[in-house]
Amino acid sequence: MRKLKLEQPYASMVICGALQTIPSRWDDIKEGEKILIYADGVSQQFTKEPLDFRNEVHRKFMNELFFGNLPENTYPVNKYLGYVIVSIAGTRTKNWPISTDKFVFVKNPHVFEQPIKDFKCDIFQLDKQPAHPSNPKRMERKGDRLIVPVGLSAWQQLRDEEEYKDVFVFWESYMGKIVPPVFANILEPPSLDDDDDEIWEVHFVYENKVIKFVTNYSVGWNMAGYKEDGKTKGIEVFQFDLDDLSPNSKLGFFKKRETIRTAKSEKKSYVGSGNNSEWVHIIYTPMGGMTRWKRR
Repeated sequence: MRKLKLEQPYASMVICGALQTIPSRWDDIKEGEKILIYADGVSQQFTKEPLDFRNEVHRKFMNELFFGNLPENTYPVNKYLGYVIVSIAGTRTKNWPISTDKFVFVKNPHVFEQPIKDFKCDIFQLDKQPAHPSNPKRMERKGDRLIVPVGLSAWQQLRDEEEYKDVFVFWESYMGKIVPPVFANILEPPSLDDDDDEIWEVHFVYENKVIKFVTNYSVGWNMAGYKEDGKTKGIEVFQFDLDDLSPNSKLGFFKKRETIRTAKSEKKSYVGSGNNSEWVHIIYTPMGGMTRWKRR
């Protein structure tokens, strides 16, 4: 059993299952060992706006926020959050801000029922702390419907009549199993014979509320373009291709009064962590608000 300090939001990303690799500080680490994750301050990369979508870790961070697997703003620090198990399997993630080539693959993240503050706490006492498995929310396909869990900011954007069509997430390999084949429908619209392969409705779920949209039948892989050094470059995204509210949707768009009230409740605090602080605030810009993106 080992202890590992990680800055936020990396610590929370490991515990929620978004990152399957962690920096290795040891030469004798073995498969099956338990690694206790301690949140130690906040990364300066996440106190600046906007985040860098070219950075794989930043893209994962924004995706997990979208699905509601990470807090929108406030993160615990100076506490043990949970643990992971060393594995020989996993997906290596680039752009870890750690100056080492040594990484350990991990699996089975668990969250402590109560975070523990004392880093020097006896390791055997930590091993007895109650914890539950981390079960990150993911998209789920049910026939011609796509069920998508979302966090607060994504939910508010989906309820905005002027912004809902801009909602998307960054492409990850597992998404190809949800909408196979990965490159379907890029060159031409689907034929009537392909109806069984298409997604007709996307249902977004926030807490116990659902808003439903009909699609243009091109849900799935796409490229988004951005400008860099005077050149247009592309990055892979998962597009929801929303057309309009479904006739089956009991919820609709916010009324103007609701939008104003919601915006006031969403004020963010962009501060770092002090030595005695137990919480930090991290900037989050909803992905659909990136005006630099141009759908191809």
